[in-house]
Parts: sequence; C-alpha cells; structure tokens
Amino acid sequence: MRKTFLTALLLLFIINIYSQKEVYFNTRPLDSISIKSMKGIFAGIGLVNGHIGFQNERKYNNTKSLILSGRLDVSRYSHPVYYLDSLTQRMYQKRINYDTGICLTISAQPRWFFDYQKRYQRGADIRLNSGWFLGLPIEIRTSELDFKTPFDIDISACPIIGFRQALSTKLYIEAATGPGIMKSLFNNRLLLPIFIFQINACYTLK
Repeated sequence: MRKTFLTALLLLFIINIYSQKEVYFNTRPLDSISIKSMKGIFAGIGLVNGHIGFQNERKYNNTKSLILSGRLDVSRYSHPVYYLDSLTQRMYQKRINYDTGICLTISAQPRWFFDYQKRYQRGADIRLNSGWFLGLPIEIRTSELDFKTPFDIDISACPIIGFRQALSTKLYIEAATGPGIMKSLFNNRLLLPIFIFQINACYTLK
C-alpha cells in the first residue's frame, strides 16, 4: 500500500511539472476566471482494472463542478468452485477459479479545482480545467455480470486528490488517488477499506 501511494504521488508530481509550461496570460478580473462545463468519453486504468465510459462535468461556480459518469469496468476476480459429497450430501469448496469480468459503475463526484484561479494568475495552462483538484466520488458498482458469481451491488465513497493536464483543446489526462470505504447492499459484511489510484484520458465532446 505504501509503495502504491508513493507511486501515485510521484506520477502526480511529474504531471504537475509538465504543466508548468506557460501557455497564455491576460488581465481579466479574477472573478471572471471560471472552469468550464464539458462532456466527454474517457478510458483509463486503476489498481486492478481498466475502464471506459462517458461523463458529464457541470460547473456550479467558478472552481467547483459535479461530474456524473457511467462506465464499464473490466477486472479479474476470484470465485469458489464447489462439489457435492455423495456420502454426506454436503457442498465443499473444491478450488478457487480466477476469471475476467465486466461490471457496471455509475458515479457522482463533487470536485473542487482549488488552484485553478492561481494557475491563471501564474500564466499556467487552464485549458479543460487543468490543475489540482479535490474530489469525493460516490460510486454504485455491480458485481461481475455473469452467472458464476451472485449478483451484488457495492456503494463506495473515497475522498481523492488529483491533477488534470490538457494535452490539446479536446484531450486531457488526469491522475487521482485516495483512501475510502465500501459497503455491499446484499452482503452482510461490514464496511471495507479501499484505496483508489487511477489514470484517465478523456476526449471532450463539448
């Protein structure tokens, strides 16, 4: 976990260094500097999965937005295989199989681009809402959509810190990381700690 966290911080630092190139600067009043609403198609990787989806980022003031998204996650998962003992008529676990499954995730994420206006003052790149951000993605995720595992739904919340960098007027990349918690709706297990680290690339449509 510590190694993963340090890797995440290093990647965010590298992206931040790349973004220090000055792109433009003007003298507009600071109150008029605002993030933009946009829609886009994104793809990325996490600690144990890859994903692709669509998102709608709507600003609600100069530095804050709400990102609504839906995506398909592709990841490896384990499931037990059982057999019936003919003498005792009881089920016993025979082995653990590993497969690749597809899950559906919907998410709502309040986000604060806390250094957006300061980046403008420095003349740094602010295209496509580039800069550091804090977020709180709240996600609803299904179990693997197959017949090998019982259907379940997990709900998670995970405060994150991340950095976004525009590569063009339509394309950006971002990395984010943070700890959180997850709870199953249909399983009686307690809250589980989770850790998010993901890298996304997004092509904006508007």
